[in-house]
Amino acid sequence: MGEKLKHIFKYYCSFGDRLNETFLTNPKFFKFIKDAGIIGDNFRPADVDIVFNQVVRLKQGGRGSVMPGSRIDYDQFVSALGRISERKYQTETRVALRHLMTTCVLPLYDRLRHKPTFLSEVVQVGREEVEREFAREFLKPEVVRCCSSR
Repeated sequence: MGEKLKHIFKYYCSFGDRLNETFLTNPKFFKFIKDAGIIGDNFRPADVDIVFNQVVRLKQGGRGSVMPGSRIDYDQFVSALGRISERKYQTETRVALRHLMTTCVLPLYDRLRHKPTFLSEVVQVGREEVEREFAREFLKPEVVRCCSSR
């Protein structure tokens, strides 16, 4: 389930910005919420902004106003899902989150994975991560020294 959630997160991060794989803006977060079918009973469009701002503020130490253009990372995204589930289902967080994941989020993954762009973007994001990791490993001083002494 964790990998599917990461793929969904990366998909919405890169929506309209293929190079972005790490941060969601409020409009992209709203698109995710809408596409997942979360808006409805006990969770309205205004609640999306409230939850987004709460997780942004939490990262800022709970102080200050949220600046336009604020973004959330994957950990904040997961935190936001917990807050959304509590608001929407008004029950214990663990139970509410499980319900949100099984009725809204995971079915979204199943719908998205049939889109050609979803698979190519997820594969591309994965490939870029592998290439960066390879470059980091290959360019370590001990590896460069070993290879250049031959």
